[in-house]
Amino acid sequence: MLAAGMLLFTACGGKNDKKSSSKEDSPGLMDAVHAVSNLKKMGDQAEKSSDRQEDLSKMEPVSNDVLKAVFPETLLGMKRTKYSVSSNSMFGNMATGDATYEGKNKGHIKLSIVDGAGEMGSAAYALVKITLSADMEKQTEHGFSKTTEIEGHKILFEQDSSSYDQSVTTKISTALYHRFIVKLSGENISAEQLKKAYKALDFSPLEKASEKE
Repeated sequence: MLAAGMLLFTACGGKNDKKSSSKEDSPGLMDAVHAVSNLKKMGDQAEKSSDRQEDLSKMEPVSNDVLKAVFPETLLGMKRTKYSVSSNSMFGNMATGDATYEGKNKGHIKLSIVDGAGEMGSAAYALVKITLSADMEKQTEHGFSKTTEIEGHKILFEQDSSSYDQSVTTKISTALYHRFIVKLSGENISAEQLKKAYKALDFSPLEKASEKE
């Protein structure tokens, strides 16, 4: 209900600013219609995610070797400088992994994977799926945020720039094979470069693991 309220709050303007009388600044009927449409999609996905979450919560997370197999030694010419994988029983036996790739001009990419199996992993997976179910696009003077598709996978694509140090952060978040959460985060990496990085990755180890359920 909180998420629904926030979406409607955004669509309807949220506050009444008497200083702003421009029609361009005022949300219109289509903004509200779009918000309601997204609420329905998110509600439908929440129902679907509930069943999937229950199934995932009963599964055992994948081994560290499965996660490691997704981390190539190089990515877009950038060398892998570190990686870590773990199955942490303190957090509901959730399997996670991440790797960092560094290039020139202080640019680097971090690849993170979370297995949706287990109590905590299934809750995280359900939340990501609900987020991805909305069709949204937002742009500001500092960047953008939108849902789109890459190679048939629904993703959340974000970019934000800092006026303080001129840095640019770009992110891709998605859910794969009804089980895994994948996120790429690039510092001083263009949106097109991060797309190329996503396409260059081999997710077949995750696909094979999901087929063994």
